[in-house]
Amino acid sequence: QQTSTSVSSTNFTSHNMPQAPSSSEATPIVTKTSNKKTRSTTASVGKNVARASVNFS
Repeated sequence: QQTSTSVSSTNFTSHNMPQAPSSSEATPIVTKTSNKKTRSTTASVGKNVARASVNFS
C-alpha cells in the first residue's frame, strides 16, 4: 500500500505542474472582467498551491 500511495502522490504532483500555467493564463482574462474578483481568486489559488506544495514535499 505504501508503494502505490507514493506513486499516486508523484503522479498528482506532475498533474499539478501543468495546471499552474493554465490557471495563470486564465487569470489575465478574468482581470479584464473585474479586478476585484481577480484579486480574490488569485489569493485563494495561491493558498491552494501553497497547501499542495507543502503536502507533496
